[in-house]
Amino acid sequence: MRTAHLDILRTTPPRGWFTLDGAVFIRGNNPNSAAARDPEGNLIHLDRAEHRAFYG
Repeated sequence: MRTAHLDILRTTPPRGWFTLDGAVFIRGNNPNSAAARDPEGNLIHLDRAEHRAFYG
């Protein structure tokens, strides 16, 4: 995930749909969270994914 992905997430309203690299996600209910659900309903914390990608 890139910082631009987090910016897209943060500009999407809660429960809104957004697309990252061709994959569709639904933003979580909490506007202060970087959580989203993928099409299968799996919860993904995009801020944690960014942290893991950077720090390994």
